[in-house]
Amino acid sequence: MKENKSRERFKPGDVFYLELPDGRYAFGRCISKVSIGHIVEIFNYFSDKPVFDLGLTNERLFRPIPLDSWSVLRCNKRDGNWKVIGHDADFVPTNMEDALYVYGTGPTRKVVNYLGQIVGEVSSKEVDKITIYASLGEGYMYYSPRSHWAVLELITRKLDSL
Repeated sequence: MKENKSRERFKPGDVFYLELPDGRYAFGRCISKVSIGHIVEIFNYFSDKPVFDLGLTNERLFRPIPLDSWSVLRCNKRDGNWKVIGHDADFVPTNMEDALYVYGTGPTRKVVNYLGQIVGEVSSKEVDKITIYASLGEGYMYYSPRSHWAVLELITRKLDSL
């Protein structure tokens, strides 16, 4: 029988690491629970050890993203090495203005915020700006959970652009 990585529930304020292909660790924090998983932030901080102190940085590497938290935290290792390493009990999300996501089809799509609440619609002209890489720049992100591999690609693209 395969053992789950984590039997505990992922919750806002949880701090986690993910192991990168080069053996270093990236760190992040759960911002909110939404219908498709969780919204998380990845910090602009990397280490050779899986140890992180929130006093080191709160700077994000890119905009908050939807995460397929079930597959990365509760499934087998093929979905990466992720682990919750702490909890920030005083965590209150800040700087969330750019954490907007879209879903739907047709000429207009629903816009949801980091809490999963519908906050508007976008026109067909704005729909053209929607990309999976919008978290790295302008435009809306799809309201679709990112896998381990998609998060690694976002980290790699961001680091390559620095």
